[in-house]
Amino acid sequence: MHPKVRNYPALFHNFRRRVFLNYEEYGYDKTDDFIQNSGVPAHIKAGLKAEVLFYDRYFRKFKLEPLLDARVKADFSGDKSGKFVNFDVTTNVKYKDIDDYLEVVQKRGKPYEIVLVDLKNEDFEFFPLKFPICPKCGKFSHYIIYLDPPSTTFYQAMHASDGQTLVQYCGKCKYFKNIDVYTYEVHSVHSTIETLSSETDVDGSRRYSDSEIQKVVDSDSISIRKFFEKTSNFIVSGVAENDYVITDPRDGDGYYSGLLHWKHPLAHDLSKYIDIYSGTPEIPAHVAKQMFDDFKCKLCGNTSMRFNSKKKTLTCRRCGLIHDVSGVIHTHGYEVKRVEKPK
Repeated sequence: MHPKVRNYPALFHNFRRRVFLNYEEYGYDKTDDFIQNSGVPAHIKAGLKAEVLFYDRYFRKFKLEPLLDARVKADFSGDKSGKFVNFDVTTNVKYKDIDDYLEVVQKRGKPYEIVLVDLKNEDFEFFPLKFPICPKCGKFSHYIIYLDPPSTTFYQAMHASDGQTLVQYCGKCKYFKNIDVYTYEVHSVHSTIETLSSETDVDGSRRYSDSEIQKVVDSDSISIRKFFEKTSNFIVSGVAENDYVITDPRDGDGYYSGLLHWKHPLAHDLSKYIDIYSGTPEIPAHVAKQMFDDFKCKLCGNTSMRFNSKKKTLTCRRCGLIHDVSGVIHTHGYEVKRVEKPK
């Protein structure tokens, strides 16, 4: 290497060694001053401050030892609940890809945890890398709790799910497998969204903003996630429920898909919609046309109808009368299945 070309990784690790030597001699406050008064970039200052803060708070509890080998992809090793654990400290999980840890987790067979540090409030959140390995692509996948649709009119009126399915789902290759089923009564998050979105003030304006509704959704979803983590002993990465995706705004035609109300902060590979659903799929328009080919309008006798698969109605194209045909279409056998998207 040319002498004028700097080896930045080596310089960083050398500076990091100095930081922890400084801590051992002078303690947290003077070490923080040392970091802030250094000439390193702001993002490096923040990262090192987070590491020192975590070390200062937990080095006795976890018997922490700073790691100086970048290949282990961790900042510290320690003893947590009698188990040897590697800790990787960060101030922003958006830049953490769990698959970057896959090889070292499998090769070394040691538990890994990502520690999110809130520097402003000096709070710490621990994320164990206990995600299941996808048998299809070999990457990390996720456990998702799926709230099944209500099986009876009673639970429909209660806006509650009386059945839930734990699913293993891979956001990379779309592999999925039903793991377990439950029969608890869980309030529908989707119903909460619809209720809050429809409420208005006396002047006709929306009572709740999107951000206010999202706070309620996050709170409800996290409560559901915590309950099923305790029940299943798995790390739950998402809370999902059926949602209707409109493909044709003219007649409301579309299909059901899985909507993630909440997802794990490290589940970057999970999008808002996942291509699985719970229950019997909605009847495509072309199938409905065959089912109701001889259907006549009760008002004018016309046979030309427009089918709405979400509302399960037929609308007369001549007089506009809407006919409820939900009694003809039965849904049963609720289970999580792959979405068959219309072509």
